[in-house]
Amino acid sequence: MGWSTSPALFIRSLYDAARIFLQSSGIAWFKRGAIDDTIRFLSTQGSAFASDVDRSGVLEKHGLRTGEEAGYLLRFLWYVGLVRMSYIRKRHRYSLSSFGRAYAEALAKKRRIAASSILYEAIRKWEPLLTMLHYVDERGSVRNSGVVRDLGGDMERWTAVMKAFGFVVRPPSGKQGVKKPYDSFVVRNCLVPLAEEFGLLERSGAQLALTELGKNLLKERRARWEVIRSAPDEPFVYAAICGVLFEADEAVVLSPWIDESIAERLAAGLPTREKLPYLRFIVRKPDRGTAEAIELLRTKLTEAGGEIEVRATPRAPEPSALHAKAIVGDRSALVTSANLQRTSLWRNFE
Repeated sequence: MGWSTSPALFIRSLYDAARIFLQSSGIAWFKRGAIDDTIRFLSTQGSAFASDVDRSGVLEKHGLRTGEEAGYLLRFLWYVGLVRMSYIRKRHRYSLSSFGRAYAEALAKKRRIAASSILYEAIRKWEPLLTMLHYVDERGSVRNSGVVRDLGGDMERWTAVMKAFGFVVRPPSGKQGVKKPYDSFVVRNCLVPLAEEFGLLERSGAQLALTELGKNLLKERRARWEVIRSAPDEPFVYAAICGVLFEADEAVVLSPWIDESIAERLAAGLPTREKLPYLRFIVRKPDRGTAEAIELLRTKLTEAGGEIEVRATPRAPEPSALHAKAIVGDRSALVTSANLQRTSLWRNFE
């Protein structure tokens, strides 16, 4: 699959697409009351698993009874910074952040405007919403169908690439990728209602346009750098690694260790580009696992027309033993605490 045959129009990087996809996974509705009741529940419990929220029944009156919606909602609250996450016995446990405690206090005191202001500060950084607002700004005014056609089309292309890199993407039969979160259901029931709730979009018939508040939000300068946090089953650092390598013509990868799981994923994902980048790997003097991973990567990418150079540094306890973890491309770069290993990238907090 050559990427240049179907270029994205509005979502222009693999990392941006992965961030949108991961931050919206399972989130299909915006229901302010469900957010408020979940925050209230956490404020009384201290901390809770998604199953605790589900069993409490606090979401039933909002029509969320699938048994999974509590988990999706809690992850959304983590994405926007209202809750903290820990990992206990292979389960996610959630508690309120300082931001979330301020929100709970505003709710308790019935300070609706203050609560709305705190929630707005949280959601205004949520990438699926921001990307839709940027799209509306670029087009002037749109219908829901335009969002689905254009942003959904971009996501369908990018998620096909993400699937090759090993992300869990479940497209309908016969398709490579998915439009989510820019399919018609999520746009209609989550993204547009969320934007309207906070006065970021206004409606004229079937047309949507940015309000002055929406325009002002987009004028805020976005940083040239970003702090990325990964958690178990939330592989944002891995997404950033894939993004750097996917857009680079040349890249240097520094990692003490690499395992076969990650090597296989990179070897499957990178050939979705039409031309592979020149890669230079710098590792510690390889143990058996790293040596086998490098050989697998070298073999598969060479067969696909790529070129790899590998250099090794001394092992510990040598003072010069490699500890740095970084991926440096010619368009972007990543400095991380994570080794190129499945445990680090898919199971740890990094």
